[in-house]
Amino acid sequence: MTREDHRTPQLLLILTLTIGFAACRRTIDLDDLPTNGAGGMQGGAGGGGGSGEAPFIWERAEFPFSIVADATRVYWSTVNVSPSGFTPPPDEAVRSCAQADCANTVKTYSSTPWTQVSSGTSPQPRLALDGDNLYWLDRDRTLMTCPVVGCNPAPRVVAHLAASEFVADEHYVYSPNATEVVRCALPDCTTSETVARVASAHTVTVHRGDVYFAATDAGRGRIYRAPKDGANPPTVIAEQWAETESIAVSSDHVYWSFDQGAGAILRCPLSGCTSDPETFVDDEHPRNLLASASELFWASTVLPVVLWSDPTFRACSLTGCDPAPTRLVGARQYGWSMQSMAMEGAHLFIAEQGDCPDPSCLGAPTIRRLTR
Repeated sequence: MTREDHRTPQLLLILTLTIGFAACRRTIDLDDLPTNGAGGMQGGAGGGGGSGEAPFIWERAEFPFSIVADATRVYWSTVNVSPSGFTPPPDEAVRSCAQADCANTVKTYSSTPWTQVSSGTSPQPRLALDGDNLYWLDRDRTLMTCPVVGCNPAPRVVAHLAASEFVADEHYVYSPNATEVVRCALPDCTTSETVARVASAHTVTVHRGDVYFAATDAGRGRIYRAPKDGANPPTVIAEQWAETESIAVSSDHVYWSFDQGAGAILRCPLSGCTSDPETFVDDEHPRNLLASASELFWASTVLPVVLWSDPTFRACSLTGCDPAPTRLVGARQYGWSMQSMAMEGAHLFIAEQGDCPDPSCLGAPTIRRLTR
């Protein structure tokens, strides 16, 4: 299709997508998936299509939403906010598997029957690891945990959070509320400490000894840095006119994306910009940023998803994005969650929501492992 084809009436588009979902009812074998043109990537364990295709380690008739990994296992949550065509609808779950043999080592930590999402409510299945334990939020913003070896006998309630997002390091959970960013000590989160008194904070990220986050005031966005212990007031890294979608931090820069207007990824030194932020790359709806020691990864996601769009996962060297980003996997796979990629050692894990779990559709849900 050409880009002009997007003028198809909205009703026809909705009917087309609904029919596509309705046709997708079966779980598929690994070799059934069409090659999606992820050339040049090396893989680890798992199936995959033709030569050069990034292999995947897990597929199922459910949509992987958020993903984290350690040296031996990969962990993911699933979400099914519109399970058209599934009978019965898939559960919303938190699972893991061994990277070397995912199909035979799947562990389920939590599984909840799908229920209709009411207005203003959505599942927020973001994940975090502290080494020995896995953490996630349920629908009412309750922080849950289980040991990575498995729940015994059921998930444990850690705390009720004021926001629908959190991050964690080895010792603390960090989360924003209406007036500040706070942290509480693991494993029980019995008391909270103020990290930064900034209203309307969101998109919290931790890196070394600091917390990075965005906040929007009167339509103008700011990027902040604050010490994890809240010992000093937060520092404004940069200001911009658009609201921030995602933040990632490397050894010397903080990167953030916005998708208002044309969309772009900007960056500033960790010490802050003395002038306007540098445009790292212009891209359409970039989000889910992730930085390694040498590369920046992101999902280029066109929303609402339409048939002429071609969302992909992309990468650029931290030294610059010239002449163009590298396409990792795509072919109408998309990653619209907060946490659709994870990095562990030399491996990049990608949770592709796809379009439906059937090769007759544009793409299937998978978790892929790429060696960088």
